[in-house]
Amino acid sequence: LRRLDFKRAAENGQSAAQVLDLVRGSGLPVACVGVEMGFLFAEGAERTRLLRAFNESCRWAVELGCATVMSPVDPGRGNVQRAAASLREVGDIAKQHGVRLALESNSQCEQYNTLDRMREALTLAGHPHCGVLLDTYHLQRSGGSVQGLEEIVYFQFSDVPRQGLVPGKSLDRLPPGQGCVPFREIGAWLTRIGY
Repeated sequence: LRRLDFKRAAENGQSAAQVLDLVRGSGLPVACVGVEMGFLFAEGAERTRLLRAFNESCRWAVELGCATVMSPVDPGRGNVQRAAASLREVGDIAKQHGVRLALESNSQCEQYNTLDRMREALTLAGHPHCGVLLDTYHLQRSGGSVQGLEEIVYFQFSDVPRQGLVPGKSLDRLPPGQGCVPFREIGAWLTRIGY
């Protein structure tokens, strides 16, 4: 469930409690709950608001029996020390709820547009409740590799068109096998690391 799902429900008069009841009533297990992005570099009142929203998403995850919350990286640029401090702070919030944050690099972002750049901030933070969300779409678009990646918190997969990529566009995702992501190799790697 994405944070956006709760926002859309609220815009249509549904409370978060009603959304949680609906999801629980469906019987479908929830693998991950999204948090509101922007907390890596935010300051002041916006930072306070985002940390409150992060705490809320963690609570929702627990209510749904889910052990993972996820967030894409911030779209702009900022100080890596600030990002690491923010990760430690949200890591402590996640720990209080017994969940882990899966952070997703985004090939369309300005600073954390590769897995390696994002891992630098995670390594600097060194928080056991913060880890990598591996998205095959962004991995392929950024020219990245799973080489040296021993653990991931969460895995998302979709394929990338073989041609016709448009800079800044990320809604051209394809079902696995219809594009150019090497799923056989990635699948073998996931098996090897025990994901």
